[in-house]
Amino acid sequence: MRLPHMVPRGFLKYYILRLLSQKPMYGYEIMEEIEKRTTGHWRPGPGSIYPTLEWLEKIGYIEIVPGKSDKKKSARPYRITEKGQQEITNYMTNKEEFRRRAVQLKELWLDFIQKPEVKDMIEEVKKDIKRMHEEFAQNIWGSIPTENKVSMLEDYKLHLREELDTVDKRLKELKGAKPQKRRKTADE
Repeated sequence: MRLPHMVPRGFLKYYILRLLSQKPMYGYEIMEEIEKRTTGHWRPGPGSIYPTLEWLEKIGYIEIVPGKSDKKKSARPYRITEKGQQEITNYMTNKEEFRRRAVQLKELWLDFIQKPEVKDMIEEVKKDIKRMHEEFAQNIWGSIPTENKVSMLEDYKLHLREELDTVDKRLKELKGAKPQKRRKTADE
């Protein structure tokens, strides 16, 4: 199942920059990496990748790795420039806009959900969250300073508690009881 139409417009350029910030890559490697990271749901084709790479190079966000180019236009490894790295930083710091867009899309997709599909969707979301945690642990966790890890985990723990309170509230409503605050456990 390939769903390229679900990818937000303009996202590919930022994702290419993100990949190139991790290591230099050829265009075909970028296509393969995106397909791998989306478990086969999205593999942008050459008609998307190469014009985007050309545009990113033209505006100075990426450059060809010196001495590594083949005469063929498609066999050129790219790397991110300082200007490109700054563009990623700007994009990533605009979390509120990203969150707002994600919420808007969520509302649209909720309109299409059929009741029998909900259980399957919940299972898929749980798998996706587990996969995200695993990828985060493998690719990012080691580069974060310990003091930041503690703060991140405390924030995440608080978020999970809030989510659990919401689930408890809904369960109690379904069972006909008035919702009550969740009791704290010994480690809270």
